[in-house]
Amino acid sequence: MQSDPRESVGHPQQNLHLDHLPPELLSQIFECLVPNEPDSGETRPVAYGQLNPEESWFEVTRRQSGLRSSCLVSRQFYTLARRFLYRSISIIDEVAMVLLLRTLIEKPAYGQETRYFSCHLTLTESSTIREIRKYAKEIFRTMDQQLLLGQTHPLLKYLTTLHNRKMTMDEYDEIPQMILLCILVLIPKIDKMLLQIPLHEDDAEYRALLTHFHAVTLMNTEGREKWRGHAVPCQHLTKLVLQGDPEEMSDAEQAAKEDGEAVGVDGSRAGTYWPLLTACPAVTSVEVTIGNGDWPESSWFDQDKPLWASLPHELRNIKHLDLVDSFAAPRDVAVALSCFPQLESLYFEPKWSPENVGWEDEDDVITLDSALEKHGRSLRRLDLAWYDCSDCLISISEETILSSLPKLTNLEILYVQLALLFTEGRSYKDREVILDFSNLFPPSLVILVLEEWWWNDSMYWFPSGNLQEEHVRPEKHLQYCASLEYSLITFASICPNQLPSLKVVNFLVRLSRPWIGGGPETMEQRLANVKSAFAKNGIEFSTWQI
Repeated sequence: MQSDPRESVGHPQQNLHLDHLPPELLSQIFECLVPNEPDSGETRPVAYGQLNPEESWFEVTRRQSGLRSSCLVSRQFYTLARRFLYRSISIIDEVAMVLLLRTLIEKPAYGQETRYFSCHLTLTESSTIREIRKYAKEIFRTMDQQLLLGQTHPLLKYLTTLHNRKMTMDEYDEIPQMILLCILVLIPKIDKMLLQIPLHEDDAEYRALLTHFHAVTLMNTEGREKWRGHAVPCQHLTKLVLQGDPEEMSDAEQAAKEDGEAVGVDGSRAGTYWPLLTACPAVTSVEVTIGNGDWPESSWFDQDKPLWASLPHELRNIKHLDLVDSFAAPRDVAVALSCFPQLESLYFEPKWSPENVGWEDEDDVITLDSALEKHGRSLRRLDLAWYDCSDCLISISEETILSSLPKLTNLEILYVQLALLFTEGRSYKDREVILDFSNLFPPSLVILVLEEWWWNDSMYWFPSGNLQEEHVRPEKHLQYCASLEYSLITFASICPNQLPSLKVVNFLVRLSRPWIGGGPETMEQRLANVKSAFAKNGIEFSTWQI
């Protein structure tokens, strides 16, 4: 029998396993398996085999499965991998929510590791309430009753009566919210949370959740006394995502498409969730998806005995506000600026709907321009765009330009439509003139993204074939394109003096056909003179089609 050649040179034979790696190295490996946060606005995942590899849930599911499998390899792996297993938690079904609460009660140390939590259930939906109530009764009956009775936190005491007493209809409907609150108590160190909220005006809001969070902010009241000496949830939370129910939105869009009617959704009422912001002092970033844009909201339930007054006039701790797929009008953004006067970044992405154009009251004196001048001095990044704002000029600016921008002396990144900058006229027929960009931007600007206005919003009502034939004839737009090209070249010449920090200019167009017709020329070739003019002054210029 031939001997192992390693023995002859003094290297004893070893069985190499991952178990033999240093714990520090294993911990780094397991940390790489912690799931990334799922993208906001995504619907809940289907079966793993049906997931698209490009979906965020695909990677989340794979990583979570890898951590679970690692816990089954050996005792050492279990000890090291377990704390990463609970680092990021996403609730996607009712039974998982109840099981998570049971696990955290039995093993409270697990919740100390959690840093990200997301709940992808609408907790006021009737089917969700019914399912959670059913699973809660079944699962909590199997728990150690002494463990439940031994809970001292006022919220966790609620669990002791969950399965053995009669409830009113209101209490029955609040069970999912109370379970969520108990989970939040047991994961005190989370720094980011996604909460899914309803879309329709007729849907009930999270009354129980907001009531308890509002009690945290009240001093010298019975509600506040209940919390004394006990952990207050979400005190380390830095980012809150309020996600309008994407499944509800998808169903509404599908129904509207089949019926040939408008989408019957008003958007989530994120303004009613301000008690979460006031009770969580570390929150600096808020993201709202499919929101109706209303800030603030007055008390929205029990008008005879309002639980609290309207939104506090200012929430100064919020530095970053992202409004994604939003139904907000320019006036709504102006109100948001007054509610969050210390904003450093404001991102707005519109949700296209034919019904959300022409929202404004002619007597409304609140304008986006005045709000930016008064409340936008801290902004470092501003990103604004609407599909059509031709019917709400009065809420954009009282002047012919957005005159507040030069006064935003901290602004470094700006994305803006030309239709917002020059608030007179929206048609290409009105734009056969040279646009004056001088003294329009602050000298601190580093990156500027300009989007050309859209000259015919009725494009959304026509088939693509008719659009090409009837609405986008290059010969009608030649003067418009030539004027805008010359305006950009002139703008490039004044940048060194007026915008010394400017490094990048991007120009976005909705359709390239008016610029290049049907020929082989590209947008880059069409605007080569513009690019050259900016390059002479050390500024990078590029053009994209959106």
